[in-house]
Amino acid sequence: IAITRTPPNPNPRRIMQTEGGRAIEAAKERLAAAKAQKCRAAAMIKSAYSMKVTAKVMAKTAKAMAETAEKNRKDAQILLQSSRGELDDAEARLKEAEERWKVIEVADDDSDGEEGG
Repeated sequence: IAITRTPPNPNPRRIMQTEGGRAIEAAKERLAAAKAQKCRAAAMIKSAYSMKVTAKVMAKTAKAMAETAEKNRKDAQILLQSSRGELDDAEARLKEAEERWKVIEVADDDSDGEEGG
């Protein structure tokens, strides 16, 4: 016959203290995690607001740049048309001057292709 010992009945007060301690510790950990999450959320809100402000400034700058680019394009178009007219006029004057002041090149009969004679 084997004799076995049965463990003594655990102290209910100690069980309560242990369970209570675990519950309190778990609640403290949960509270710490919630506080950390709150801090991260606050930082994200601050960052998002900063990004929003920056985006608004960038959008305003981009709009101004687009308006300036459009003005420059229109100015360039006017200049191009003006240049075309000036080019046509210059070509006509050159042709007129060439016809009026034609130079006839005459070969020099004294030279046999040698320079300095």
